[in-house]
Amino acid sequence: MGEELIMFTIRLRKADGILTYKEQLIAKYLINYNQYDSSLLTSSHLAECMNVSQATVIRFSQKLGYSSFKEMVLDIQESAALNLEGSISQSDSGYVMMEKIKALYTSSIDEAGKLNNPELIENTASAIASAKTVFCFGVRSSACIAFIMRNRLVSIGINATGTEDSFLSQSAARNLGKDDLLFIVSVSGETPQAVKAARMAHENGCKIVSMTGNHQNIIRDMADYALLLPEYAVFTKVFSLNNKCPQIFLIDSLFLTILKNDSDDYQKNIREMNEMVAEIPGQAKYELYNL
Repeated sequence: MGEELIMFTIRLRKADGILTYKEQLIAKYLINYNQYDSSLLTSSHLAECMNVSQATVIRFSQKLGYSSFKEMVLDIQESAALNLEGSISQSDSGYVMMEKIKALYTSSIDEAGKLNNPELIENTASAIASAKTVFCFGVRSSACIAFIMRNRLVSIGINATGTEDSFLSQSAARNLGKDDLLFIVSVSGETPQAVKAARMAHENGCKIVSMTGNHQNIIRDMADYALLLPEYAVFTKVFSLNNKCPQIFLIDSLFLTILKNDSDDYQKNIREMNEMVAEIPGQAKYELYNL
């Protein structure tokens, strides 16, 4: 099998559902193709190998968004040369390093879109918007994601709070009730502090929105609304760079859904908050969102 063709396969995913049977066979052939000599890989040569017309091959490249068959071939060659599935190494040029990270981020956001359908986003956004209090919680690196959600909600006047302190989180979770909502981020879904907070909230009848990895876990099982994350990381010889892009993607999808569902009311909240902080030196104003 040839090397993984990340940029090419990203285009294939986006074309999912519009390719004919013959075009799907062409796609499979190209993914496994390991002779990246452009003098060999021509539209006529590929048509002959696949027993299809040359027009079919050209249409296939156009469906993937390429302006020409040659452009598709160059993309395949470049993707293979980068070997984007591999780890980032010290010998990588700046360009190769950036392309590896970019390909991973793009791929993981595409995967997050598949794991979380629009209906789930709509229902989760409605639950957040109707909660009396939204408590956002995460441990270690997940805490920054929880805080981003909290700050998004606060910026439009929703009563949201949060802490990364384990003791304070238990105290807050113990006081959440059936009208409140816990927004909890834990990629493993098994982090002890997060599990304890989720259990306390669950016992009180509090609604739970979880953001965990795409596997069976304790927090996901307790959640009323379970948002799922693809679990990717970029590995180097020094450390692994966890991919937060799908988490930000889901948070912004929820936030904009909340905002568009009641834009006028939230715009009013923003104006009122700006009036309150107008006299505070150095206080930045909240941004009005035009949807």
